Amino acid sequence: MAIFERRHYQVIAKIIESVWNDRDPGIESEAIAHKLADRFSQDNPNFSRERFLKACGMEDA
Repeated sequence: MAIFERRHYQVIAKIIESVWNDRDPGIESEAIAHKLADRFSQDNPNFSRERFLKACGMEDA
């Protein structure tokens, strides 16, 4: 049974998008997004890594 729901993914993606847009060099936002995507993929077989990373503002990720 999945722990996270789509609404959780959406909220977290919005947070990462704001960090990504600020591009604070002290924050490894891309690494954070990829690690979250790894965890979400483990949690939910229907999770779309590509869609999540795009929602985070990483079109080329």
